[in-house]
Amino acid sequence: MNILLVEPNFPVPAKSKNHKDFLPIGLMKLYSYHLSVGNKAQLVRGNIDTDKIKFSKINQIWISSLFTYWFYCVEDSVEYYSKRFPEATILIGGIAASLYPEEAKTRLDADIIIKGGWGSALKSKERSKKPIKRIIVKGLENFAEMSSEKFDKKECIFTYRSMLNAVYKEVAPKIDFQIVHGQRGCIRHCKFCGVHIIEPQFVGKSSIQDSLVRKKNLVFYDNNFLAAVDNPTRVTNLFNELIELKKSRKIHSCESQSGFDGRILLKNPKYAGMLKEAGFRNIRIAWDGSYKERDYIKKQIDILTKKGRYNSKDIFVFMIYNWDIDYEEMEQKRKQCWRWGVQISDCRNRPLKLFDKQNYRPRIIGQNNEDYYVHPKWTDSEIKQFRRNIRRQNIATRQNLQFYSKLCEQKKIDKEKIRKLNSLKTSEAETYAKQNGIDLWLPGRKTTPISDQKLFDNHI
Repeated sequence: MNILLVEPNFPVPAKSKNHKDFLPIGLMKLYSYHLSVGNKAQLVRGNIDTDKIKFSKINQIWISSLFTYWFYCVEDSVEYYSKRFPEATILIGGIAASLYPEEAKTRLDADIIIKGGWGSALKSKERSKKPIKRIIVKGLENFAEMSSEKFDKKECIFTYRSMLNAVYKEVAPKIDFQIVHGQRGCIRHCKFCGVHIIEPQFVGKSSIQDSLVRKKNLVFYDNNFLAAVDNPTRVTNLFNELIELKKSRKIHSCESQSGFDGRILLKNPKYAGMLKEAGFRNIRIAWDGSYKERDYIKKQIDILTKKGRYNSKDIFVFMIYNWDIDYEEMEQKRKQCWRWGVQISDCRNRPLKLFDKQNYRPRIIGQNNEDYYVHPKWTDSEIKQFRRNIRRQNIATRQNLQFYSKLCEQKKIDKEKIRKLNSLKTSEAETYAKQNGIDLWLPGRKTTPISDQKLFDNHI
């Protein structure tokens, strides 16, 4: 069979640190699966011209979904490819389709919903009077991670490592990192998160060595790396393995996209030192609760700086905004992070079931719920002001400065004036800045949201 694998043209921000090197890992696994069973496959991004597709006839088109508010991109790809290949069966999977399969089925006028499993999408026994042309596949990705011993050897013989080698060689030869999973699921049930819906069962590994290929930088897509409810020694064993791999120079660095559970870290402070030894960088913890939790969060930071020997400015604190905690309290949390000398990973809340296209414009004030989701406790100007504050504060933290200046960021101030400003007390610094025509923003102060209809500066 000829298989086309499509990642829709999702509007990934060009400057996004977390998404600029995004890989469609689910499609990559499906790519290697189809090769392993003798099919021909091509992975593409967006709606490409038919003359760029390797096959004149397509049997199946697999289309991935990501966030629900980007589902319009999936709808666009389904419409585009169904017109060009009307005889092909289209299978739609991924996060949004797995979270809300009934909604996806309705929006795409799909015929059936099936649960992902080994070969299930290829061998559906659903009967229909009309040909089944569109299928919603719920929870498909995990089947590709089963060990080779569980495969039907008459149908397919390959190992997970050989699969990954094929994936990275054919699809992402220039990427210098490998995506890895040490576990699936999460022991928490945060209201704003869909992990407990997509991966309701927690399953962890004590070793990932048999999954490694030639990439030396590992990025864990775990949702709760430190959790070990299934096996008390799992995390320690995994850390020890990573430490040995780093000592033997088989890996260079590690990173966990979803960060680390600070509650578990407090109970197991030894993990901080093991994180450092294993080469973990861009350490992230979460502060989802109120300002009153500041002492609890500070203890987590202290463990990372003292036990893990991390510099405070290399620690990131996840903070969700446009959420139940209002702007005033979030500003208190922001300023507290400034006093601690840590950076903030700000996360704008959007409800899980948000299939409407969002028209968020960061440089325009005066938008409302007709444009994008605004929480009842927030306003458009507060959302954008908070994001602006975080950006400026992080720059100042990284540069070891007591202030932020756009002119300084653009390197339009000589170093001597910067050193002078950084050595002065607040009131003196403000006077000096005015005398020298330097814009100055002090992270330790409360900032009033920008007025309606005013455009932000280009540096936002």
